[in-house]
Amino acid sequence: HAGLLREGGIQTSTEIDLSVIATASGDGGVPSGGLLINFVDATMSADHEEIDRVRKKLVDLIGARGVVDAAAVMAIFQWNTRAADAAGILVEERTRSGRNKIGNAFGFDKRIDGLAP
Repeated sequence: HAGLLREGGIQTSTEIDLSVIATASGDGGVPSGGLLINFVDATMSADHEEIDRVRKKLVDLIGARGVVDAAAVMAIFQWNTRAADAAGILVEERTRSGRNKIGNAFGFDKRIDGLAP
C-alpha cells in the first residue's frame, strides 16, 4: 500500500511523507490527508457517529465524489489484502524485502508480534 501511495505521489509530483503511517499525525503531504486518515480510522473503528461526523467534514472539503473515491480506495486496499491472504498468494522476495524494510523503519520488527500498531 505504501508503494502505491509513493507511486501516486510521483505521478502527481507530490512529496509523500510515509512517516505518517507510523505516527498517525500530520497529513503525509496529501491534500486533506489528515482528514482522510481520520476517515480511515473512523471506518475501521465501526463507530457510526464518528464515521458520519468525519464523512460530513470530508464532503464539505472534497465533495461527495471525493468521499466516494476515498471509500473505494479503502475498500480496494482491504479487498486486495484479504484476497491475497485467502488465496495463499506467495509474495515475491523483492516485495517482501521492501515491505520488511518499511516495517522495520517504523519499528514493527521490535514489536513482539511484528505487527503494525
